[in-house]
Amino acid sequence: MKGKVKMIGFAAGNNLKEVEDYKKDYTVPYPIISDSKFDAHAAVGSPRTPFTIWVRKDADGRGIVVSTHLGVRDLKSLLDETKAVLQYDWPF
Repeated sequence: MKGKVKMIGFAAGNNLKEVEDYKKDYTVPYPIISDSKFDAHAAVGSPRTPFTIWVRKDADGRGIVVSTHLGVRDLKSLLDETKAVLQYDWPF
C-alpha cells in the first residue's frame, strides 16, 4: 500500500503538547493534528472517537468519503478495510 495510502490523525480535544507526548510515547509514524477546539471533529458531525474515515480522490482530485468506522479495530481489520477500499473502482 506504500504510495497509495496516506494517514493523518486529528486529536479531538487535545492540545499540541498532548499530541507531541502521544506521538512520542506510541511512536506514531503519521501526522497528528491538534484539534483542541473540536473544529475538525465538529466538521465531520461530532462522532464518538475513535472514528475512521476512508477518502478516495475522484477524477477531479476531490476527496470522496467511501467508508467510515466508529470504534477501535485491530490492525488486521483496519488493513483489510483499507485494502477493500483500494481495490474497488468507484464510479466517480
